[in-house]
Amino acid sequence: MIERNVIPIVFAVDAKFEGSMAVALESLALNASQHTFYQVTVITEKNTELLRLIKKDLETRHSNLKINICCISLHNDISKRFWTNSGISRAAYFRLFIEDVLSDIGKCIYLDSDVIILSDLSKLFQVDLNDNIIGAVKNAGMEKEYKINKKYKEYIDNVLCIPVHNFYFNSGVLLIDLNKWKEFGVKEKAIKELLQIEYLFAHDQDLLNKVLVNRSYQLDCSWNYQWTWMVSEDKDINLDDANIIHYVTGIKPWTYDTSDISPKEYSDSPSLLPWIVKLKYCSDIWWKYAKGTICYEKLATDYLRKKKSIREFLRHL
Repeated sequence: MIERNVIPIVFAVDAKFEGSMAVALESLALNASQHTFYQVTVITEKNTELLRLIKKDLETRHSNLKINICCISLHNDISKRFWTNSGISRAAYFRLFIEDVLSDIGKCIYLDSDVIILSDLSKLFQVDLNDNIIGAVKNAGMEKEYKINKKYKEYIDNVLCIPVHNFYFNSGVLLIDLNKWKEFGVKEKAIKELLQIEYLFAHDQDLLNKVLVNRSYQLDCSWNYQWTWMVSEDKDINLDDANIIHYVTGIKPWTYDTSDISPKEYSDSPSLLPWIVKLKYCSDIWWKYAKGTICYEKLATDYLRKKKSIREFLRHL
């Protein structure tokens, strides 16, 4: 009998992202080594019928994961402060309450629901955080925005109070030392900031960056390949090396159509051509895993009814 390494994984979802989480879980299970078992915790406000079907389907087809659905109830004074947009739902803030559902776990990996996992996560789980609370990847695009956007610079300097030399991380993939998280009071500090800050540019991600200044370990970018930004500005990031693809921003494979464009159309736009090729490739990867899930029919139907052309996005670049 093969002895397996148990790795705690956490997702936080609401109805808007249940389908995409199923796709992420499908990729997680299919790309695990034979020595890995994933203990998955899903933080949500309501255990819906679809969540129960996703759990049953995945556990039936994959013997390397177990899913536990944990419902939380939030005080209205807190939840009414959740800033959201087309790419961020209120569920993103649920990760702040991770200690409440994993009280007996010392370390875990948190994943946003809009990811595809392309490799076994044992190597990530074993990373030494060097006495830091979390490990995370830098947020692609932040450095450029800081340099060219005066208002954003003032926000980073005066509201988040993040020193220029610190790296600002993307919170979609986090390796968390839960013991240090609780000892430092991350949840309490983040909620305090949430109730005081008038506006959050990047939602709960800003809260975590403010609270965890000088307490974050910078992970290799392959653990959080941010698909729309990294393909254009970070030339050192190779998609072939990506362990996790993160479909950041409101541009998602299940909302934007990349099938009707050809790289040939942009052959005279060298700055856009890498975007076209890699966006199409990343989108195809997501749909490949989606086809194996119980949610595929609904995802495909919703996509055909609501999809937008990626050209709308590319016009603004």
